[in-house]
Amino acid sequence: MVSFAPHAPVCVDLTRPNCSDDGGCTSRIQRLARRRRDVVVEEEEGSPELVGLRFPPREQLLPVHGLLRRVDEPGELPQGPAALRQQGRCQQRHQLAGHRLHHAARRRLPRRLLPRQILDHHRLPPHLSRGYGVVTASASAALESAVLFYAGLYLVALGGALQPVLSSFGADQFDVEADEEERGRQSSFFNWFYLTINVGSLVGGTVLVWVQSAHGWRLGYGIPALLSVVAVALFLAGTGAYRSHQPPGGSPLTRIAQVVVAAARKCDVEAPTDAALLHELDGDDGMSAILGSRRLAHTDQFRFLDKAAAETADDKARPASPWRLCTVTQVEELKCVLRLLPVWACGIIFAAAYTQMTTTFILQGDTLDPRVGSFRVPPAVLTVFDTLSVMLWVPLYDRAVVPLARHLTGHHRGFTQLARMGVGFVILTVAMLAAGTLEVARRRVVTRHGTYTGEDGAGYVPMSIFWQVPQYVVVGAAEVFTFIGQMEFFYDQAPDAMRSVCSGLSSAAFALGNYASSALVAVVVRATTRGGRPGWIPDDINDGHLDYFFWLLAMLCIGNFGAYLLVARWYIYKKTAD
Repeated sequence: MVSFAPHAPVCVDLTRPNCSDDGGCTSRIQRLARRRRDVVVEEEEGSPELVGLRFPPREQLLPVHGLLRRVDEPGELPQGPAALRQQGRCQQRHQLAGHRLHHAARRRLPRRLLPRQILDHHRLPPHLSRGYGVVTASASAALESAVLFYAGLYLVALGGALQPVLSSFGADQFDVEADEEERGRQSSFFNWFYLTINVGSLVGGTVLVWVQSAHGWRLGYGIPALLSVVAVALFLAGTGAYRSHQPPGGSPLTRIAQVVVAAARKCDVEAPTDAALLHELDGDDGMSAILGSRRLAHTDQFRFLDKAAAETADDKARPASPWRLCTVTQVEELKCVLRLLPVWACGIIFAAAYTQMTTTFILQGDTLDPRVGSFRVPPAVLTVFDTLSVMLWVPLYDRAVVPLARHLTGHHRGFTQLARMGVGFVILTVAMLAAGTLEVARRRVVTRHGTYTGEDGAGYVPMSIFWQVPQYVVVGAAEVFTFIGQMEFFYDQAPDAMRSVCSGLSSAAFALGNYASSALVAVVVRATTRGGRPGWIPDDINDGHLDYFFWLLAMLCIGNFGAYLLVARWYIYKKTAD
């Protein structure tokens, strides 16, 4: 019998012509086992067939996922919609078997065999002339591999949190208060910082993928690990050259909570209309009581919070407590964060539309003609054009667009930060319209010429996949305006002692945009498949209306841009008190 690592159930052909009564099938299984280190092979006495699954004694078994993996040579199963539907039913049956295995594993039955009836139930229909057994279980080595695997994934996610910290630290190296030219260089820094991220993405998505495919995963992961060590060494080597840094100013969440509590305690107190009467620490250096943070000028928005800085007779009679009396700068810190949130929320819809580049764009490209001579271009490879577009637009924006805009507007950055992000919102709307237009054209080609069958048996539309390149290029341009604009905006408008936290808002908006995209697809599928209709996004998009989905995204982008204009008009830029 055979047991595999968790999450990797396998369909093994038990009726191949080379399966003989003297154990030919067992030899095939043993050959498979030699290719997989996490396989345990045990032969049942008197029969070479698989009659059950052994649960290793005294070992914690992990949940088994119903993922069907073919181990036979490709092309053995009959092709066509009917065969694919039957294969899908087989996958559903395997999922049911995995569910039963999971509950058996939770009961920890040592050396328990899965009944033969379950295995007999999970076989392909007779007309496919194949008998399959579900081969799935857990091993102790698999548990260790799973721990290492998921630990690596979470470490990668944790490392991604360094991006806003690194960008903030890099921007801190520019003394924008003492030198006006430094302000322009700081703005350029965000452009080139984002460019380096995309260069790394391009290398990782092309060169490292080739290394992993040609030379194995050890070298494929070893190279990034080595580069990470080199990056840390270079960062530490520059310690003596760094010009400035933001000293720790305490927990920003604590200061926010103090403002809320102090304002709530004084809910019946009338805040003075004269900002000079509010509590603030005096000083000639322009610095506040928060370490490393400049004093902020008072604003008239969110007047209720001013109560936290209103000094009452009770405050004068007892020792000052930040939970009863806060400074104007501390109150304005919370106001800055509240003003950032509507801008941040608009970025979520932008990210939801941007995510289509890695979802519905690929779904659309999967039906287009991928041939370039004797080569076939996978649809996911076209995302490289987005990266190349970013690499083109960053120097173009920094060296051509900004000087021209500076000459026209007189603004030292060329555009205000809010205006720059708004331009990106418009450009992404154009990308959605371009994708919808291409989908309309693709459907017309299907109607007139049908599809042809490729060498892999899939149906393709006689229309080149490179017609998708323009929409990828436009998405790259939107990135340069909006994503880089967000990095600069959240850094510049955040309080001095909260820059790293607020810089992470752009990453949070992107993450929530992915969830919003998934939710939108789920709602659209459920709403458009009622009454037995195929819906807008069926498995075969030739039967659906993916163009309607792109039109919907374009309308959401337009509505989001309208809301963004209202937010931008309402927004008040941060000002220091000096």
